[in-house]
Amino acid sequence: MQRQTIRGGDLAVWQSGSGDRDLVFVHGFGNDHTAWRPLVERLDENRYRFTSFDLLGCGASGGADTWERCTIDEYAADLIALCDRLSIDRPVMLGHSLGGAIILSAALASPGRFAGAVLVAPASTTGLDFLPDEASFDTLAHPTPEQQCALARAAFRSPRLRKDSGNSWQ
Repeated sequence: MQRQTIRGGDLAVWQSGSGDRDLVFVHGFGNDHTAWRPLVERLDENRYRFTSFDLLGCGASGGADTWERCTIDEYAADLIALCDRLSIDRPVMLGHSLGGAIILSAALASPGRFAGAVLVAPASTTGLDFLPDEASFDTLAHPTPEQQCALARAAFRSPRLRKDSGNSWQ
């Protein structure tokens, strides 16, 4: 483990592998870098260089002074700064849940910065503000296939379904 001061925060960082292709792993809410260990152990360390870290306030990283320092956009800025500090150029990013949202936010803030992204159950980058006004708890708990598609499109800001498409949500 190495410690990196990134944007005033103390991050715990792990790197392994000797390959010429960088993979950077971003864990989800309530986790730390060890969430990725089972996957990393199965990948070719001669082909890839692996970087994982604990988000500020998680695992072995330091705490944050305020909650505002632990938002998706702040974590995305940390991710970009960490890649810069470690001279990681155009890595493939892997993110789970909150980690996926962080990667999406970083990619939007710095287009072309990453070679690709693998997102596992990514969280929305804006919370639940995409929900239509008529969405009830029961509808969210038991959506039809059409409603599931409409929710996915809305969550990731794809064009909404048209009202005349036969779906109850736009």
